[in-house]
Amino acid sequence: MSRYLLSLLLTTMSLAAANACSCIGHTSSFNLMDYDAADLIVEITGSEYARPVKRKSFDREAYRIEIEEARRRGKSIPPPPPPPPMNSIEFRVKVESVFKGDIEGDSLTLTTSPFGPSCGWQPGKGERYILYLYNRANENGVESIGVSLCSRKTRLTNGRGAAEIEILRELSSARDGAICGEQLSLLPGTEAERYVAFDGSFKDGVRHGEWNLYPAIYYEPDADIDYNLPEVTLLFDEGRIVEVNSRVSSETVNERGYLKRWMVFYLKSRE
Repeated sequence: MSRYLLSLLLTTMSLAAANACSCIGHTSSFNLMDYDAADLIVEITGSEYARPVKRKSFDREAYRIEIEEARRRGKSIPPPPPPPPMNSIEFRVKVESVFKGDIEGDSLTLTTSPFGPSCGWQPGKGERYILYLYNRANENGVESIGVSLCSRKTRLTNGRGAAEIEILRELSSARDGAICGEQLSLLPGTEAERYVAFDGSFKDGVRHGEWNLYPAIYYEPDADIDYNLPEVTLLFDEGRIVEVNSRVSSETVNERGYLKRWMVFYLKSRE
C-alpha cells in the first residue's frame, strides 16, 4: 500500500472516530432514575421511515417590512433570524401503551439526528420497543419529542421486556401500598433467586416514605456486589423528595457510574 493511500486511510479513520456517536451505556436492569428523568415513556411499534424536517425558510420581504415598521415606530430594529441549525429527521410510530406522560391519538412523531455518527436512531418497521423520551426544541423553536441512539430503550422480542412493562404499569398506576421493582433472570449463576431494582410505597397516589435503590446490572452481575443491599435511599414526603442518602462509601459512588448519576440527579431533584 502506498504512503498516500495509507495516509488517506488513516485520515478517514480518524475523522470517523472523531464523528462517532458516544453514549453512556444504560443498565440492563430497570432504572428508576431513567423513569423519573423521562418526559414520556411509551411502548411503540415502528410504522414509518424517517423524512427530513421541513425548514422554516427565511422570508426576506417580511423581514424588510418588519424593519420599516420598527423604524416608523421609533423602536429598535429586530435582529435577523439565526442561521439554520443542524438538520434533523422525523418519523411516526404507533403507540401501543403510555406509561408516563400524555399523548393525543395512537401515534407519535419523533425527531432524531439524520446520521448514525450524530446518534440518530429509528426503529425498523414493525419492531416493538419501550422508549424513554424527552421534550426538546426543534429547528423551528417548536417543542418536539426527541429520541437518539443514546436514549434508553428496550426492544420487545421473545418475551424480553415483560417484567419492565409490569414495573412501568405499577409505577403509572401509583396504587397505595408497597411496590417492588422485580425482574427475573438477571442474576444467572448466583445464589439470588430474584433481582429487585427498587422498593418503596405509595400513599394517596404519590410516593411516600423510604424508597430503596439497589445495585444496577449492566450486562451481567458483578461477583463483588451484593444485590440484596440498597445503595441509595430516597425519603419522600407526599411525593416530594426530602432526603437523599447514599448507603455506600463515596469511593464506591465514584467508581460506579450509574450510582454517581443517581446521586446527582436526585440531589438536584430535592432542591
